[in-house]
Amino acid sequence: MTEENDKLIGQVAQGNALGAVQVMGGADDALMRVNHLLYGPMSPGDDSALDGLMAGYADHATGGEGADSVLAAYNIGCIKLAQEDIYEAKMRFGEVLRVQPENLLARHNLGLAHELLADIDEAKTEYSRVLAQNPDSVITRINLSQIKLQEADYEGALADLEGLYNNDSSNPGLLYHYAKALLTRASSSDIQRVVDLIEAHPDGESLGPLQECRGFAYFLLGDMETAEGVFTALLGREEGNLYALMGMIKINAAKPNFDAILDFARRFQAISPNEKIGQLLEAYQESEF
Repeated sequence: MTEENDKLIGQVAQGNALGAVQVMGGADDALMRVNHLLYGPMSPGDDSALDGLMAGYADHATGGEGADSVLAAYNIGCIKLAQEDIYEAKMRFGEVLRVQPENLLARHNLGLAHELLADIDEAKTEYSRVLAQNPDSVITRINLSQIKLQEADYEGALADLEGLYNNDSSNPGLLYHYAKALLTRASSSDIQRVVDLIEAHPDGESLGPLQECRGFAYFLLGDMETAEGVFTALLGREEGNLYALMGMIKINAAKPNFDAILDFARRFQAISPNEKIGQLLEAYQESEF
C-alpha cells in the first residue's frame, strides 16, 4: 500500500471520511479510488479503475490461506462493495475471517455488507464482535449509531455521536455524522445546533458535505435566501452535486418558480435518474400542452 493510502485508512478508522478524501487529493492510484468510492461523500464516482484492479487480485484470490490470498480476498471484497455486489463482498470477507478471525477490518466490512443487505441483526452481531476486541473502533460505533437512526432510536444514536464528536471535535467527519443525525431528528434546537457547529468549525466552509448539511438546515429553518446561497455556492464548486440540485428543486418549489424547478430537475435526472424526479418532469411536460 502507498503511504497515502495508509493515511487514508487511518482517517477512515477514526470516522473521518471527509479527511480521507482530502488525503486522497485526486491521486490516480486505483486502490485510492476504491477507498474513495467506499468511504467518500455520496456523489457519483469514477469506478473505471475497478475492473483492472480486480484482474490484478483475481490471480491471488484462490481460496488459499497465504498472506497474498487473504489480502486479495479482502481487497476484492472492498471492490465488490464499491460495485454494489454485496453478496460477493460478504462471501469474500467471510473467506478472510475463516483464516484470520481476528481481522477486524474484514469483520467490520462483513457487518457493513449485512447492513447493506438489511440483515440488521447479523450486522449488529459483527459490529459488536469488533467492539468486543476494540471498543475504540470509531467507524464501527458510527455504523451502529446509523442503525439506531434507522430504528428511530434518535436519543441513543445522538448520544453515541455526540460523545464521539466531543472526544474529537476537530474531526470534520464526526461532525458530519453528528450533523446528519441532528437533521434526522430535526427539532428546532437540533437544526440550529447544526448551523452553529458547522459555522464555528475550521473546516465548515471548505468541505462540501458540511455545507450540504448547513444548506439543508437553513432550508428547514425557513431561511430560503441563505439556503439558496449555500446550494448555489456548492454548484459553483461541483455542478453535479446531487444534494445541492435537490435543494434547489425544493427551494424553487417553495417559491414557486417552475422554470427553475424544471432546469434543476433535468440536471439531476441526467446524472442520477430518479423515479420521483422523472414523474415531476413528466407532469411538467404534460402541463405544457
